[in-house]
Amino acid sequence: MYPDSRSPQRWEFTTDTVNLSNTIEMNSAETMISAAKNDWGLIYLPEVILQEELSQGQLRPVLPALYSHPYRTCMYYLKADFVPKKVRALVDFLKEQQGSD
Repeated sequence: MYPDSRSPQRWEFTTDTVNLSNTIEMNSAETMISAAKNDWGLIYLPEVILQEELSQGQLRPVLPALYSHPYRTCMYYLKADFVPKKVRALVDFLKEQQGSD
């Protein structure tokens, strides 16, 4: 679980909730993936983050019929009169993908 999780003892899906008896807090998706690959337990991360591990058979879905609520991407950058083109392009791309402002 991420340390800032609102509900550290449960995973909430669109149609169901899974209550957890034990959790370990980690603030890194890479660390969570490594833990799962080393049989430390289950992780709950967006599938897009796990594409490589899933395609290589290193990890597999445990609750494939359950879907999470859509997640939002937040991006913080220095407020300035000039925003570099690369930053502006990334912000615009993420807005388009997420369908938000």
